[in-house]
Amino acid sequence: MSRFLAGAIGASTALMMAPMAGACPPSDAPLISVAPQLSAGASADDVASNERAWKDANANWDRVVNEGAEMQRQAGLIGRSESLVLVRLDSIERTGGSNPTEPVLTKVKLKPLRWLSFPVELKEFELVFTDATGCGPDLNRDAWGGTPGDVLVVYLSGKQLRQDNVLDTIAVKHVVEMRALDALTWNDEQ
Repeated sequence: MSRFLAGAIGASTALMMAPMAGACPPSDAPLISVAPQLSAGASADDVASNERAWKDANANWDRVVNEGAEMQRQAGLIGRSESLVLVRLDSIERTGGSNPTEPVLTKVKLKPLRWLSFPVELKEFELVFTDATGCGPDLNRDAWGGTPGDVLVVYLSGKQLRQDNVLDTIAVKHVVEMRALDALTWNDEQ
């Protein structure tokens, strides 16, 4: 093929693709910004179905964007982890806070079920948080806000189950990062 023909094919392909690229919404914009109008004479059911589809599409768009951000956060977290452990939230105890100047102390007791990567000693341990700063826990939200019986993945910066090694805890139902999902589904007998 001649250089001229190859260039012409490349240029025409670029021109054909240009309108499609301009039609794509920005990555942080909703997929559909305004509910599309139906033709005149549409039934009330058709209008309601159209409106529901518009709302569902926007909700799905928001979910996809949020999951993408959460996947990036979890990928960074697993990249910094030395070990992952599957635990059950056994109990949450909150004390204090009876007056505005007294901080609330929260203790979360976690029972290890199995290690997911790099074996660690599996013994019960506690996470303790005080709201003395008023900012609340940024990490371990799924432990602090969970309920007894919830199953969590604990991301550790070391190989011992203790609070200063805990990078974060994420409920299994919120895990979206592939390496963590692989660890959760791995069977030693495979």
